[in-house]
Amino acid sequence: AVAKGEAAFGIGGMNTKTINIKDVKIAYVEGGCAYDVGTDPQYYKTAPEGGAAIGSGYNGATITLNNVTVNKAIGGSKAAAIGARYHVGVNVNITDSEIKYAEGGVSAAAIGGSRVSNGATEKGTTINIKNSTINAVGGAYGAGIGSGYDTHCQATQPLCTINIAESIITAQGGKYAAGVGTGYHNAALSGEITNSKVNATPGEAFYKDSYTMAMGVGFGVVDPAREGQQTNSSIKYNDVEITLNNAPYGTSSN
Repeated sequence: AVAKGEAAFGIGGMNTKTINIKDVKIAYVEGGCAYDVGTDPQYYKTAPEGGAAIGSGYNGATITLNNVTVNKAIGGSKAAAIGARYHVGVNVNITDSEIKYAEGGVSAAAIGGSRVSNGATEKGTTINIKNSTINAVGGAYGAGIGSGYDTHCQATQPLCTINIAESIITAQGGKYAAGVGTGYHNAALSGEITNSKVNATPGEAFYKDSYTMAMGVGFGVVDPAREGQQTNSSIKYNDVEITLNNAPYGTSSN
């Protein structure tokens, strides 16, 4: 399922409230504008607004995968591989499934959220993963699993909640983003990881001395004076084997 053009989805749509996929094998799925990211490589503000590979542009949509195998899912520009398009929050539920490779578009997580904006993004993003194996790579400034990039660096942000149980997770964050957690300038995070194995790597971890560094599991690069006021919440652990790797560029805080 290959979408073409802005606001185009491989599976889903701009106003889709629910997506239920069960007992299906997906060979390849791609959102619109998957590789066309505009002319601003620093923050991709001029990039087109594409669509998710599997997802929605509707605030509060629910995407459910149950006993699904995805060989490869590529999110479009400013859209997740599995999850939200630009400026919306969604609920993603993945159970008894295998995601062999998922990659978010610029500014977006592979699984979860895209860019957020207080006011425009009316709903938070919730990700529930159970008894699944997942390999996720965030787009530029987006987490592997979690939230995308907050371009406005807001003091109050929609909450990203990540719950993982009985699963095997490999997650690579995009530039300045966590492997599992938040994207660049995004600090509203909660959730729990239980009885799972997690191998997590942040993207480029260091921006400047006055900012925090991106984490394998937790927060991306945050400005403590602005959005960093929310970093008192985070992810809890219970019977978890976690491998936290150094960032490919700079120094990781783990």
